[in-house]
Amino acid sequence: MCYPFGAEYMWMHRAYRQLAALYSRAGFHVLRFDLCGCGDSASPPDGVSIEQWVADTAFATEELRETSGAEKIAVFGFRLGATIAALHAAESGAAKTEALVLWDPVMNGDDYLAELRQLQETWLARSLPQISATKPWDEGREGYLGFPIEKKLGDSMKRIDLRKIKPQCSHLGLFQSNMANANMDILRQTTDPEITKTHFESVETSKEWAQSGGLDPLSIPSSLLQKMVDWTAEVVK
Repeated sequence: MCYPFGAEYMWMHRAYRQLAALYSRAGFHVLRFDLCGCGDSASPPDGVSIEQWVADTAFATEELRETSGAEKIAVFGFRLGATIAALHAAESGAAKTEALVLWDPVMNGDDYLAELRQLQETWLARSLPQISATKPWDEGREGYLGFPIEKKLGDSMKRIDLRKIKPQCSHLGLFQSNMANANMDILRQTTDPEITKTHFESVETSKEWAQSGGLDPLSIPSSLLQKMVDWTAEVVK
């Protein structure tokens, strides 16, 4: 299970715990892990990047395969975690990934960074209005809601464009909530239908779930969590 970045990591921690429990009850071996430089994982001396996080995901999937003995692996992610899962599947090939479960993936890095800037500005305007206005982010020293984005990471985020990749997996599940980018469905068009069976589902969630100031961890759309588990259990037999 690939976590999202920054404040979304915190907002989604409870949802990931709930989802892991649901998968476990459905008979899956589950591994939640922290990417380098996130949560309890240390950062390399030269900093982190999207490429590093894709490599972390490859390592985690092999660790799960070896420790559990599972022959089929499903990879889940939300937001930037979903993007990393998709990039991993594009590199590893269908033989490595049985199912890819993507919830509101980040489709474009420039759009994502612009969204983070807007979140930062919204938070400052509400919490610290006296310093909220006219200070632009400096290249190489960006950050939002207390989470720094060094130049190496920011540059790698700018290279994200899921329209240009082809996830390699046997089954691709795309789950969209009402906060999602409308371009998400394009992933169905980039997969090879002879290799990958795709499932797309758009689920309307509560307004409280996706607020302008962030996600509300107390308004987790539990019905959507169950839908993802049910779909994964159906295709990974």
